[in-house]
Amino acid sequence: MWDLLLLTAGSKKQKLNFEKILKTIPNLEKYAKDIRVISDEPENVRIGSGGATLLVLKLLKQIYGEKLVEKKILLCHSGGLSQRMPHFSAFGKIFAHFPNGKTILETKLEVYSQNLVSNLPNGLMITASDVLEDMKTISKIFDKNQEIIIFAHQSSLKVGTQHGVFCVDPENSKLIRVLQKPSIEEMKNANAIRKNGKVLTDSCFWLSWKICDALEKSAIFPISEELCCYADFMRPMGTNPDLSYLGDSLQRRKFAEIFSAAKNIEIFDLGEFETFFHLGTFSEWFEHLENGSKFQQIFNVGKFKNYEFSKLPETLKIPRTTILSGVEIQDNLEIPENSVIFTIPLRENMGYSTVILNISTDFKKIWNEKKFAVSSIRQQSFLENSGNLYSLSDLIELHDMEKDLEWRKTTFQNM
Repeated sequence: MWDLLLLTAGSKKQKLNFEKILKTIPNLEKYAKDIRVISDEPENVRIGSGGATLLVLKLLKQIYGEKLVEKKILLCHSGGLSQRMPHFSAFGKIFAHFPNGKTILETKLEVYSQNLVSNLPNGLMITASDVLEDMKTISKIFDKNQEIIIFAHQSSLKVGTQHGVFCVDPENSKLIRVLQKPSIEEMKNANAIRKNGKVLTDSCFWLSWKICDALEKSAIFPISEELCCYADFMRPMGTNPDLSYLGDSLQRRKFAEIFSAAKNIEIFDLGEFETFFHLGTFSEWFEHLENGSKFQQIFNVGKFKNYEFSKLPETLKIPRTTILSGVEIQDNLEIPENSVIFTIPLRENMGYSTVILNISTDFKKIWNEKKFAVSSIRQQSFLENSGNLYSLSDLIELHDMEKDLEWRKTTFQNM
């Protein structure tokens, strides 16, 4: 069991929303003795997962003091707007539901409880909100003298171009260098490609309290730049790191001093079969949740469904590549293919807005375009196209979390 589960939020509003959602999820006490949410600071400054980690370490020192070294803590970076899958934006991707009714958070906690938490030394485990890892190959008790433990996945070269890639000495398994989103040519030149044609890529990792203490002492507050707990923590690691990326950032240079000095680094290979599953895009979501997929074989998250928390006619035909969330439809309307359709209840009795977009839309590009109407009745909002128009950004800001949670409670059986 974790002594503490920490979620990060991108704003104070998101923090309050996360806390409300957490109260509705049963049995979290099975996995963590305490749960907290911390929001990014300063407000309206993009500090990234690296900056958020520094804030977390500052908070942990305040909470536990000298007793911090006795704790096992799980940090899940969960801030952000989920702009690539906007029907998750109001709640946060960490609270996205699978067909079996469980969230990504619950599934991740269950996976980690089986093979990971009891085998780790005291320290800080860091993970992302839109990823699940297959941890069943973990059987060893990790050495408490390790400074850093990185859980690596054997991935295709294409996947490697979007992740951190580890160059490991085949003779002694020592880390040589970490490449950040390298080209295939760069992977070849760095001898990162294994005999089976795959590369070792990053995901979650563990830090000793010794490393965490050095990080906390290195922090420059207030944080004024976007930092990454993957790119900026890992690139300085290894016997021959490439530090040409550092530039003029004093904070990155402080990170580099800490991680380049770390000697006890373990790269734990989770196995030759698919062990890393990213759930950040519609194509990934459809691929992984397809019945019979490798993801379903491992995590068994329920028979594929492309609707949730909705009231629909039994005869309604939903195209396979369309997602419905939170909608109420009484008539057998024609549902478009390749679409995401979701209804957002708005505060102060403003009503409801239903968003209908093609899943190939560049959501970030249209995030602030005012194109969505509001209706006083949920089911009518599906067809509303007149009156004042609002942007996706507006709708997320005006979202009524309490009303939505109540709706989800009454429609949970419709998952």
